[in-house]
Amino acid sequence: MTNVESLTLKASVWKILQILLLFAFAGASGFIISEVAENQMIMKHLYLLLVVAGWGLVAVSGLGLILISINLIPGASYLRLHPEGMEICALFCSQTISGKTSSLSVGLVLLLMSSDKSLD
Repeated sequence: MTNVESLTLKASVWKILQILLLFAFAGASGFIISEVAENQMIMKHLYLLLVVAGWGLVAVSGLGLILISINLIPGASYLRLHPEGMEICALFCSQTISGKTSSLSVGLVLLLMSSDKSLD
């Protein structure tokens, strides 16, 4: 195991793109559900439920697409490990955790990183 002053871990772009694709699929599914419900004359209560559920799925998926897309901006999210603690940055908000609380976590992550040879 190598001696490292600080180690910065970033999210994999490929994994973020997979999540974006999942949200896009969910949004498209919601749009299809609402359009099918509008075109088919079915019971009034079921129609209303399907339309609200479909457009709700579109709205939630759109918000998810925006939030996940922000992670593609460089420096938006990372985990930086130091010998004295760690720094967590999520959506440009950074928090430093130091002391005995994080020493076990940092050691465990460094141990796992040294054993994993296929990092993204």
